[in-house]
Amino acid sequence: MTDNRSFTVGDLTVGSGQKGFGRLPIAHLLNDQILSVPVHVVNGAKLGHTLGFLGTIHGTEYPAILAMREVVLGLDPEELSGTLVVIPVANPVSFAARQRKNTPEWDVDHSNMNWVFPGVRAKPAFGGGPSHPSDRSLSELMVSVLVEKVFPLLSALVDFHCAGMLGRALLKIIQGKNVEGELKELCHGMAQAFGVGLIHEHDFSPSTASGHAVKMGIPCCVPEIGGSGQSRVVTDWMTEQSVKGMYNVMRFLGMLPGEMEVPEKQFVFFRAPHVRPTVGGYLLSEFEAEDLMEAGPSGLEVQAGDLLGTIFNPFTFEKVEELRAPVDGILYLTNRTGLVEVGDPGYAVADYAESRWIS
Repeated sequence: MTDNRSFTVGDLTVGSGQKGFGRLPIAHLLNDQILSVPVHVVNGAKLGHTLGFLGTIHGTEYPAILAMREVVLGLDPEELSGTLVVIPVANPVSFAARQRKNTPEWDVDHSNMNWVFPGVRAKPAFGGGPSHPSDRSLSELMVSVLVEKVFPLLSALVDFHCAGMLGRALLKIIQGKNVEGELKELCHGMAQAFGVGLIHEHDFSPSTASGHAVKMGIPCCVPEIGGSGQSRVVTDWMTEQSVKGMYNVMRFLGMLPGEMEVPEKQFVFFRAPHVRPTVGGYLLSEFEAEDLMEAGPSGLEVQAGDLLGTIFNPFTFEKVEELRAPVDGILYLTNRTGLVEVGDPGYAVADYAESRWIS
């Protein structure tokens, strides 16, 4: 026997055992268009948690869109206990511009949507005294819609990210270090249930989606899977990993029947040194996204001093830099062969120091 309740977010109401799509209005723009955030709802036939999937807070973080599409289209609401609230494109402005950050705050540095939660600054951009809701950038307006219209409905959140620059790929999930008690158990349980094999434990910043969610008492984990500009083979693999993780979290929360598919052991790390080029040039990478894909859940092990990539000057052809692993550990961020500039994200290693394996 199904439950007759309905679920409402903004102007969208979805009946029990049904799916629905709507938009959350943000503002009327100069081009005479209404800016809005898309929202999908899968309302289960049985009572349970309300789980949010949030993607594309940064405009070039595309991979999660494919995974969310597969789950929304493929999930049978008759089998679901609870409700999914799915926002595939949280930042439509940057997404349309195909840039990581592209909202037009020319007078203040608030174009990174994931650094302006809850949508009102703790301090004003100019002057003194407390900040006021009237002093909001476009990024903050978009955030405020999520915080006011969506977050209060949730009992758990999965906040998707990935490598934001073209050609980079990463594989890990973040679990919050600065959470306590039952909230910590749920946050860490979700991260481990997602099952990517590499768990980065560090503090959630209060100005991010994940940080504000836990401040509201909403357990959260942050998958960072893949990146834009990858081959179809890698894209399909990223989608498969994310879809499996989403179903795992639903099973962990008791929203779906069945067993979770997780690795026998997972690596939890705290230190994560990055390697960035100090000269611009043409990078010949020793490790690309396919290598992360083929390494499996135990990750791609490197030793301190291992060659990660070589940069040569495309004008003179001379070798100008070698990028090497700074520590013993597991490579989780890599870069495709191609052009790099000084300071570009290159590689990152999950340091074996201060780390542990869990079963």
